[in-house]
Amino acid sequence: MRDDNVAAIARAGRSRWKIENENFNCLARHGYNLKHNFGHGSDGLANLLAFAFHSVLDCLPGLWRQLRELLVTRRDFFENLRVVARLFVFPHWTALLETLLKKRAPPTLA
Repeated sequence: MRDDNVAAIARAGRSRWKIENENFNCLARHGYNLKHNFGHGSDGLANLLAFAFHSVLDCLPGLWRQLRELLVTRRDFFENLRVVARLFVFPHWTALLETLLKKRAPPTLA
């Protein structure tokens, strides 16, 4: 660092901080429990992996994407999943998604 590049280095640092801060705030608003944590730890890693997995599923055709289009916010989407999964036992993932998507009673287990 020299006298003639201090301002440029400071601007770059503030820009990096702003990008990171906005990213964490965006994820937090969408229901991911992320904190500003440089180590991230196992909880942070699990949340980052969940976000990555959910983002990939949002791009693929199928029931997940149809349901996400119906329940626009991630918070609504996961709250609906949570409530129905607590009340009923489903034979498979597809049955759970179809129940929410078609707003019908869950299938009965034999």
